[in-house]
Amino acid sequence: MTTHTLFTFARFLLLGSFLLACTPSGETAVAVTKRGTREGRIIVREFDRLVITIVTPDKRLFQYYARDIESITATEKVLVGEKTPMREKPAKESDAVTDLSHGLEVTILETSQDKEWVKVKGWGNNEGWIPSKVLTDKVVFTPEEKQESPKQPAAANPVQPASAAVSAATPEVALPVVEAATPTVMPATAAVIPAKTVIPATTLIPTGAAVAPIPKSASAAIPSATAAANNK
Repeated sequence: MTTHTLFTFARFLLLGSFLLACTPSGETAVAVTKRGTREGRIIVREFDRLVITIVTPDKRLFQYYARDIESITATEKVLVGEKTPMREKPAKESDAVTDLSHGLEVTILETSQDKEWVKVKGWGNNEGWIPSKVLTDKVVFTPEEKQESPKQPAAANPVQPASAAVSAATPEVALPVVEAATPTVMPATAAVIPAKTVIPATTLIPTGAAVAPIPKSASAAIPSATAAANNK
């Protein structure tokens, strides 16, 4: 069993009790599936594909994908014929409460005076207005609705963490050590080392390093290590 299948099964179990509690009573539709005929209230939700839930009169749940449903019929026009926004008021300019999926069964609560809008209740006890012309008594899902929605393509230039982005932009390169061909000569005005300054014997000069020669005028001012010791 794949991870996706396990996740879907767990999701169905968690939503089961919620669907039973939030499904309004009303007419019973008939769904013709590849495994037979089921009667009950029809709930349609959208995930990566359309999921149809049938709540039978004895409160049992049956879950199907749209690809497994041949048709859904009702005795009245209470099925949503196409994906439609449910609005707060009977006007296109009104704010949308939610979207009603194709095939969802609704309960009609009220009809506008001009008969153009109906107030309905969907699953989850959402109430709002939809155009009356979108309601039908039979639904057949399209081939596109029976397919799994394609995954979103990855970004052409995905954003990387700062450290990864820097590493990618400036790869680590080992640079060769180049020995100077002509050592740098200290100028005659170089600072003179104080008389009592002793250069430790443990001072090491790295192999291959270029050492600048000390001018004669400056070397005369540097006492020997012995003289420096006697001055202490």
